[in-house]
Amino acid sequence: MKYVAAIIISVLAVNVSAHTFRAYTSGATTLRSAIAMAHDGDTILVMPGVHNGSDYQVTTRVTIIGKHGAVVDARSKGGSIFIVNADGVAFRSLTIRNVAMSYVDDNAAIKVMKRSGFDIDGCRIENGFFAIYLSNSANSRIANNTI
Repeated sequence: MKYVAAIIISVLAVNVSAHTFRAYTSGATTLRSAIAMAHDGDTILVMPGVHNGSDYQVTTRVTIIGKHGAVVDARSKGGSIFIVNADGVAFRSLTIRNVAMSYVDDNAAIKVMKRSGFDIDGCRIENGFFAIYLSNSANSRIANNTI
């Protein structure tokens, strides 16, 4: 019986792997739905085009990569564009623009609070209000971004 359990556990471990989601501007898999479906270790490829929206809640350890021509545009509406609620999140090569201005809330293109191990690299932030907002966060990297 121990051997059967060990074999089942081994097979389950082999079948567990990270997934890659492609987020399109419309259709079944949008950026919001890709973020909602993603699990720790997954990658989200933001496909070319303008992805309108804000308040994307990133609650798992994912890598979000912007393909050439991919833009996330809040159209100056809503709150922060990406709110990071997980450790180890990475953003790569993504253009993020038009964060809503607020004199009450600290809106940002990417807002990270009480997290660690995140990496923001090669992103372009236009009209970002607070652009990248960090609070009580450590052991992370922010490099090669244009603000």
